[in-house]
Amino acid sequence: MMVFLRNMGFSRFESLLGLAVVAVVVTVALPRMKAEIEVEQGQRAEIEARDLAETILEYHLETGTWPHAHNGQADLTRLTLPERNSEARAASAGLLGALVSDPAWLPEVPLDPWNRPYTAFVPEDESGMILVISAGRNGILETDRDQLAKVCQAGRIGTGPVLTGDDIGYLQLETHPTGQP
Repeated sequence: MMVFLRNMGFSRFESLLGLAVVAVVVTVALPRMKAEIEVEQGQRAEIEARDLAETILEYHLETGTWPHAHNGQADLTRLTLPERNSEARAASAGLLGALVSDPAWLPEVPLDPWNRPYTAFVPEDESGMILVISAGRNGILETDRDQLAKVCQAGRIGTGPVLTGDDIGYLQLETHPTGQP
């Protein structure tokens, strides 16, 4: 009895057919995966912008100042400095609160999902809004900075879109704790 060992592997045709099937699956799945990743990055940017706006508001409530740089734009590096108000913390947390070392509001300046810094605008005085923006996937801040600064100073949005292009952001309308003017 003779045994043929010819069927130990795949023929060239079977290998090419397998590669063709894999190529079709990748061609169909890759664009869908890329689109989902882009949606998730946009959602992450919105959440991080909201968190950053809330941190800026916390900074303002604790220090009594905004982290200004120029033209209404915020200096986000000030949020990484341990300059919290020890007296306010001692009053709210007792003596133990004053003895705890003052941590910074943020460990480092956050980057958006595309590894670029956020841009934030803050009011010049006690009225207005906080606006935090990511330049989006293309990395170009397409929204007019001067218009954004005016919107934040006025404390109202008015008519028309605030953000243009693929810019993503969060607008913090409340700049005072509840019950204060």
